[in-house]
Amino acid sequence: MNYRIEPHEKLCSEDDSDEERNDSSSLGFTNSKRKSLIDDNHEISFETSFQSEDNSKEENEEQIAFSSKAQKIMMNMGYEKGKGLGKFKQGIVAPILASNQRGRRGLGFIIEGLEPKNLKWDKSKEHIVVKEEVFWLPQSDDPSPDFQTLLSWVKEGAKKLDISDEIKFCHPKVLQQILSSKSVFDNLPDKELFKARSRSNPFETLGKLFFQNRAALKMANLDAVFDFMFTCPVDENGRSLVGPDELFYFADVCAAPGGFSEYVLWKRKNVSNGFCDAKGFGFTLKENDFKLHDFFAAPAEFFEPHYGINGNQGDGNIYVPSNISNFRSFVLKNTGGKGVHLMMADGGFSVEGEENIQEILSKQLYLCQFLVALGIVRAEFEKTSKKDVVEIVPLEVLQEDEEFYQYICDSNNVFGERQVVGLQKIKAFCQDPSLFEDQQATLRKDCLSFWQLPDRSRVAPERKDPKIKVNDLLSPALLEKLVNVPQDLNINNLANKIHSPYDFRFVFLASPKESTVKERGFFLGLGGPNIFIWNEKDDKRNWHRMDANFNFPPDTIVYGEIVLELRGELKAQRRVRSVHLIDGLVLNGFDVTNMHLVERHNYLKKFAMALNKESRNDLCTIRCKNLYKLEDIESVVKPPLIDWRVMKGANGAARRVYREAEAYEDEPVRYTIPSGIMLLKITQDPWMMAYSKSQKRKYCTSYCEGAFWWWNKGVQVLQIESSDPNQLHLKSLIEHIGETK
Repeated sequence: MNYRIEPHEKLCSEDDSDEERNDSSSLGFTNSKRKSLIDDNHEISFETSFQSEDNSKEENEEQIAFSSKAQKIMMNMGYEKGKGLGKFKQGIVAPILASNQRGRRGLGFIIEGLEPKNLKWDKSKEHIVVKEEVFWLPQSDDPSPDFQTLLSWVKEGAKKLDISDEIKFCHPKVLQQILSSKSVFDNLPDKELFKARSRSNPFETLGKLFFQNRAALKMANLDAVFDFMFTCPVDENGRSLVGPDELFYFADVCAAPGGFSEYVLWKRKNVSNGFCDAKGFGFTLKENDFKLHDFFAAPAEFFEPHYGINGNQGDGNIYVPSNISNFRSFVLKNTGGKGVHLMMADGGFSVEGEENIQEILSKQLYLCQFLVALGIVRAEFEKTSKKDVVEIVPLEVLQEDEEFYQYICDSNNVFGERQVVGLQKIKAFCQDPSLFEDQQATLRKDCLSFWQLPDRSRVAPERKDPKIKVNDLLSPALLEKLVNVPQDLNINNLANKIHSPYDFRFVFLASPKESTVKERGFFLGLGGPNIFIWNEKDDKRNWHRMDANFNFPPDTIVYGEIVLELRGELKAQRRVRSVHLIDGLVLNGFDVTNMHLVERHNYLKKFAMALNKESRNDLCTIRCKNLYKLEDIESVVKPPLIDWRVMKGANGAARRVYREAEAYEDEPVRYTIPSGIMLLKITQDPWMMAYSKSQKRKYCTSYCEGAFWWWNKGVQVLQIESSDPNQLHLKSLIEHIGETK
């Protein structure tokens, strides 16, 4: 009985990145046939997928028709049918064949197994599909082994560098054919191999599209095949597993230069109506780092590389256990102890000269990647020894679970069978350069449609003058409004400024009233540290370049201030420069100007969380201000939020401080020296909000704007402070609010 071997699903093409040095696979493998194609009782037959024209050469020669002029010339030279030319008829009889010389090889040079031939590729042997079918391995109901049992299963032995006898989970003929098909290319120059593979790959014209490399499309395919469960996770009822006030967290391990991450960031921005609600954590070798400057399709500012011990100064070696544990702690700390929604790993390294044992050489890398995943994925979701770990689960235990064992065998056999046909196809295209794949254009169109990717080219971000960029992002009417500086709130204008406390939210300020142009104002982000600032006091609207040690994604306009945070207590206290965001206009191209203040602030919080990089001590911390209701000011402006404490640098004197909310339990307490509060209006002019005591709900009526209440000398905020009768004090403000409720 003969079995036809199906070719591989897609012929992967080489890229300069480490991400594409190995093929990735998933637990749910894809296959058009669930049953095994191999029968141990029968010999497997790999049908040759191409036919040589040499076999029919004699038939063709008999049918050759020469022109009458050619026949006349030959007759004059003494030609007789069936005989050669020459005095003794010793010349060749067959026509001279076309040259099979390939490239710049020396005449007569032949690579064994790749002899030049005129071939015809049999397309019917390939199994090319765009939408691959997934078969899942059902979850086992058996109880998990205890820890001591797991430890007892581990076996050590001599290092193994031979894969030819690894047939416990695949058919021997499949492995044999894979190894022999690979070995054919051992002596073939890389350039010729790449050319043949590019011509034979039906998916070649997809290239890298608008991403930095092909790995991004590999992830796009996996995502689409699994119904986008990786980038848009939902529960059994179709509800998103990413909360409305939560970021989508992911990790990219052993993943430089970052094609997977670029795709995920692009996808999350695309499915979130233009707002990138994602943050990624990267872990890779420092010497082969992420190419964040090549993230043209997505904002690299939302991605934070980490390298294990010593953070940004580490080496990123996943084989070092302390690096894994340190990266795990870092991820959990920055995700509120929950972990990531998605972890990706596609690590690889050069196996030049040892291609046939790539899986053996890479097994330690795969295990370490799995270990990282077990440590950071949230619930619901150097050679130093001659010995090696050769077994972590006994073979008999695996074979006892028949469903699992058969699933793995079927998966390996199908992958192997298709790989053999793919290698045979590349071999044929090496032998005959005239062969070409005619489905590339059609498959490109079908794949992009299935993956939900636009057909556009990769283009570097456009650089524009700040004023031109601002005019592109904001309407002229809104630009005019930005010039209107909020008035200072004082005892004389209190009644006219605040008609209703329900019209306002407020934030605490830490920059002084007479701040410099570069301390508080509108920040324009053009990508990375390319940031400009404009203070509303500058009526000329000059945007000043900042020597910024923080990053904003392109097409960003936010209002904020640069402050000094005091972290820790007493002598252990240190000052940290931070950027505090107050309001947002455009967030990486996402326009929030027409949203309610509270809704804008929710987006701004996620924006700041995604941008902040805890591992980068050289960068400013980026935070979003806490927003409070003005009607609650009496319960807010008091200890422990507002208090007097002895602070470092004040010569032992106590100062009024604002205690910032801690982001994490193990984080030091953060303080700022408050200079006042900023009132932000939440109702649109000319409306105001009031409270109906009879209906017990808020309703809108008319008027008001924002304002600054500066805590100058003599302003009494806490009862222990002295007061100046000419200043507006907290007590007076509270009394006025009580009267207007």
